[in-house]
Amino acid sequence: MKSSLKLTDLNSVTSSGDGIRDEDYKGRKGCSVGIGGIVAIVVAAAVVATIVGLLVFYLHPDRKTTDDVPIITTTTTTECVDCLTSTTEIPIIDYRLPNDLVPYFYDARLRPNFYHTNVPNDSYTNGSVKITFGVRSPTKQIVLHSKTLVVDNASIQVEDEEGGNLPYISTSYDTRREFYTILMKEVLDTGKNYTVYMKFNCTLKTDLAGIYLSSYKDVNGRTICYCGCGGSDGGGDGGVYIVTSQAEATEARKMFPCFDEPALKAIFNLTFERKNDWTSFSNTQIDQSIPIEWVADKYLPTPPMSTYLLAVVISQFECVNSTTESGDVLVSVCSRTEYIDQTAFANSVAANMQDYYVNYYNISYPLQKMEHMAVPDFSAGAMENWGLILYRETALLYDDQSSSAFNKQRVAIIVAHELAHQWFGNLVTPQWWDDIWLNEGFASYMEITCTDHSFPDWDMVGVDGQFVVDDLQGVFKIDSLVSSHPVYQEVSDPAQINELFDEIAYSKTAQKRGKPDVNVTEIMQTWLLQIGYPVINVTYDNNTGVMELEQEHFLLNRNETPPMSPYNYQWIVPISIVTSNNPNFTEATQSWLNSTTGSIKVQPNLEWIILNSMQQYYYRVNYNDLMWNYLIFQLIKDHKVIHSNTRAQLIDDSFNLGRAGYLNMEIFLEITKYLTNETEYVPWRAVWKDMIFMKMMFEFSGNYEYLRKYVQQQVEPIYKSIGWNSSGEYDHLRERHRGIILDMACSYGYEDCLMKAADQFNNWMDQYNSTNPIDPNVRAVTYCSGIEAGGSTEWHFGWERFLTAPSSSEETTILRSLACTKEIFLLSGYLAKALALDGIRLQDFSTVVISVAENPIGRSMAWDFVRQNWNQLVIWFKDSAFTLPNIIREVTLSFSTELELTELELFKANSDTLSTATRAVDQAIENTKSNIDWRQKNEEGIVKWLKENRLSVTYQNGSQINTKSCGFDSVFREDEHRDNEFDSVFREDEHRDNEFDSVFREDEHRDNEFDSVFREDEHRDNEFDSVFREDEHRDNEFDSVFREDEHRDNEFDSVFREDEHRDNEFDSVFREDEHRDNEFDSVFREDEHRDNEFNNDFSFQFTLTYFYNLYFIH
Repeated sequence: MKSSLKLTDLNSVTSSGDGIRDEDYKGRKGCSVGIGGIVAIVVAAAVVATIVGLLVFYLHPDRKTTDDVPIITTTTTTECVDCLTSTTEIPIIDYRLPNDLVPYFYDARLRPNFYHTNVPNDSYTNGSVKITFGVRSPTKQIVLHSKTLVVDNASIQVEDEEGGNLPYISTSYDTRREFYTILMKEVLDTGKNYTVYMKFNCTLKTDLAGIYLSSYKDVNGRTICYCGCGGSDGGGDGGVYIVTSQAEATEARKMFPCFDEPALKAIFNLTFERKNDWTSFSNTQIDQSIPIEWVADKYLPTPPMSTYLLAVVISQFECVNSTTESGDVLVSVCSRTEYIDQTAFANSVAANMQDYYVNYYNISYPLQKMEHMAVPDFSAGAMENWGLILYRETALLYDDQSSSAFNKQRVAIIVAHELAHQWFGNLVTPQWWDDIWLNEGFASYMEITCTDHSFPDWDMVGVDGQFVVDDLQGVFKIDSLVSSHPVYQEVSDPAQINELFDEIAYSKTAQKRGKPDVNVTEIMQTWLLQIGYPVINVTYDNNTGVMELEQEHFLLNRNETPPMSPYNYQWIVPISIVTSNNPNFTEATQSWLNSTTGSIKVQPNLEWIILNSMQQYYYRVNYNDLMWNYLIFQLIKDHKVIHSNTRAQLIDDSFNLGRAGYLNMEIFLEITKYLTNETEYVPWRAVWKDMIFMKMMFEFSGNYEYLRKYVQQQVEPIYKSIGWNSSGEYDHLRERHRGIILDMACSYGYEDCLMKAADQFNNWMDQYNSTNPIDPNVRAVTYCSGIEAGGSTEWHFGWERFLTAPSSSEETTILRSLACTKEIFLLSGYLAKALALDGIRLQDFSTVVISVAENPIGRSMAWDFVRQNWNQLVIWFKDSAFTLPNIIREVTLSFSTELELTELELFKANSDTLSTATRAVDQAIENTKSNIDWRQKNEEGIVKWLKENRLSVTYQNGSQINTKSCGFDSVFREDEHRDNEFDSVFREDEHRDNEFDSVFREDEHRDNEFDSVFREDEHRDNEFDSVFREDEHRDNEFDSVFREDEHRDNEFDSVFREDEHRDNEFDSVFREDEHRDNEFDSVFREDEHRDNEFNNDFSFQFTLTYFYNLYFIH
């Protein structure tokens, strides 16, 4: 393995000291936030031991920091021109700085000037910087990073250790590499220290990168403007702006000239000048404030740190304070004044989490203060700047009157993630960005561990751990593409660096379980240096108890060829096994698969076997059909025997194995039958995510109604159980569960859900001047359903509520819901508002576009919008690690036609630049090909299955009759005779004819049998009432179910497309031949006997019957 795993730290700085390298990221971060920690096979204890060992090594006082650090040698190019004139194309691009200089100290002074009525126009920063650096090898060049800065060449001074002034010949600027070069007259000598001083200025923009402007409306309604206030070209309204910053990954060079690479750590002495009634914040505490023309806040020196951790805010924010357990660290949570009450939750967890990390790492926090600050505009979720963590407001603020359980959990997780970085990432730092996975993976793991410690009832990693469905299963999808990337990947330019901040860096590397009883280096290499993950194919010999295993690279599109791998896509895989005779999922049997194939001996005659217990490890498992069917049987018979995480695993594995063609999709659909009995959050979360794909594929199909009806019937029991209203004490998981169940019910058109949502939305409209009566945990589905069912009035009501929302989380909820409208002109106008930044923040632009794309009516519109305005999007977001990739992935997620594929390929070919979305476009093309292939191979079979199973659940008098468990019992192990099996399912009588009578509760004649199908009483009308819970008249009841016309006979004709007579109607329903006996045969596709009729109804094949007789009777 490469020296990529080497961590560096600058422990001390002396006259001969040495700089070193650093890094970090996150989608929830700015270097930000996700859910995870180190690799699929490293046990938590091993990880902790490794990290602590590295910390001890790199922080040891005897460790040398000059010659120990390996530096990547680069070739210095001199083909640069003056920074104030033109530029020259560089034929060979090496984006790394020359390794001959290393910084020790920065003395930087900045004066942002934004206190005028024309802000954001005519806003700028004046500054100066003095850098003390050492020379590792003789050179005549001082090469610094600089971006959008105008350097005053006349101000440049270079001095030696004695203070002597050294002349320089010229300066030049390389726009592509963002290098500012000073060519010296004499060679700078190895081992000596020098200083370089210069003045500069730059324009303050609203671009969310470097040092930039942000805004909001204060309590008095004054506009303290955010990015784009007054339109896309700016133009202030006399409001007051704030200054904030985002330096990661390569934006510190927009603040002042610097050595902007993570390994080149140095000590920073920062001074920020401000007006008297404002407050500045930075990484350390203020040492002194000196009133001159303005107030100059001089900050205490930082520890040695990387440039990407620099931060500054100049604002009129308020803070609430607490202290750590030791009392030596001041912890503050800050926000704009009107939101200060919403900092209470973050304030309650921040200090406690900081104490947790001090105890966990056994290393004291090196600063005297830790500030958490919510800024109105932020490109990422949060950024772990040392001592001053900056957040989006939705990532730090929680309002119990308008924020949901999801918002609350998000705040806790992100605070935990960013605090983890204060040690791992800030104190100890990877040398270069290709090791971002180490930084983010560990923080992602620790965010879960820390949050679980703070809120054990949330089950982050416990019995019903959310990690499996919230993170692991999510990264599985992107990592199943050949356009994915290895955990470790070499990068050079800023666009490549930003692309590394994805799910692979955050969530894949968060896998940490496993027992280090084999060579860890060998294991790690197979997981770090090749893309993707394996699927383990399993067969089992019931007689011998031998299980055969075979691993292969899991690919969503098996027609694609992945890049070459040094390990030929073979992994060293931890195997955990749980069996039916010992279903203890917390103490699974452990072994390793270190070759393509292998075998494991377990007990013979097992009913079922499960690998990868509780989905602890990073791979999928595929069983043969018989093993899958026994697992399905167990789920239907008693699903609680199988751990909830494993139930979620079976759902997600079967779905994606079917999606990729490793498995028949009917296996996944058969598994979903048990959901009528499922009550826990984690399995429902898994099926909710997978059904989103099914919905996208079917929404424009004439067969969507079959999927809609099936999902309605499966979600109905849990919908009725969980309801719309909270009850009793706060139950965090139940509130999260309620959100996804109501979303499923309403999005699939469940009538009661839509009616209740509409009632609540209308009630809100009627009393909008009073407190919002809608529970925060159901607002998302209520707002979306209300706006979808309404028109212009409802949409504009929502827009007005967005403009006056009491919290940032409420703003986001409404912003997404506004895209739910069915009115094309409203969607078009909504996109136009986003482009004009008319009331919509630049940071929220992608939310609007993606939300419109999630609306079936808006998909093509959003894609056209992105293509038409791509150049503007690149200008806005080229420096963001997340925005452009997210827009491309989400807008194209549902593409499944050849036309859409062609459009994507043309977009790639014709775009001048894809910027940070280059990999995302490749992934979108690959995903579209996979969707096309899936529809061609699976749609017809799925529709057939849905037609056959749409009435598989029956309700009588409001109670569920669970026919599924009985069905499997009758196949596998029910009573002595198949007659009794059929009796068990349908509560049949003594005879086969009576069984059929019992199923349909028929009377003496076949006509009465038909009456019995619909559980009619003395008359067919009443029988039909019983089945469909119809009202006073059978004709009207039949109308309600089948939307039939005036007459019952015609209604029945409409449903079953029958002819003039009821007998013929019955023939048509069951596609029967001349006789009603044959009609019954046709319903169950029976042959000579009614036994076979039952088998066919439940889609069981002869193989299952054989194994029933073999293993359960004999």
